[in-house]
Amino acid sequence: MARGVSGDAIEKLYDIICRNEDTGLGGITPTDTSFHSSYFKRYFDGEPIDDASDGDRLVFISYTGHVEDNSLAHPSKDHWTFGMVVQIRYHTGDHDAHSQVVMADDFHLIAKTAMAESQKPTGVYGYYFRGSTVTPVDEESYIMAIEVEAQVHGAS
Repeated sequence: MARGVSGDAIEKLYDIICRNEDTGLGGITPTDTSFHSSYFKRYFDGEPIDDASDGDRLVFISYTGHVEDNSLAHPSKDHWTFGMVVQIRYHTGDHDAHSQVVMADDFHLIAKTAMAESQKPTGVYGYYFRGSTVTPVDEESYIMAIEVEAQVHGAS
């Protein structure tokens, strides 16, 4: 499937965070896996992520729209910033207190890794992580929603 620069920015963010299910390679290795999955897994279309019954560290990225045209690095009329929400579902079971620390650490690890200069695909000037919120889904699950902006060049 052909994609433009914004689609590439979204797909690259999946590649940075999630392990490739076919090869078992790539993605971020979480620092703590004692009660949680040892990798992040991309969540494909189906039931909403908050209804997924058997997932831990499931990742779904929602596009929230282009918000402005400007430049973080230098002025230009062909720079666009758009928003995304990276949703990560955690199954906490009976280790809720431990999972709170895990989610906090995961946020920083993902942000640090994705904002590294070496991670930017062609046409993407960078990712900016604005913050996160954590919402309980049920008695044993949470979703961490991370607000991200990407700055891209051009409309292609």
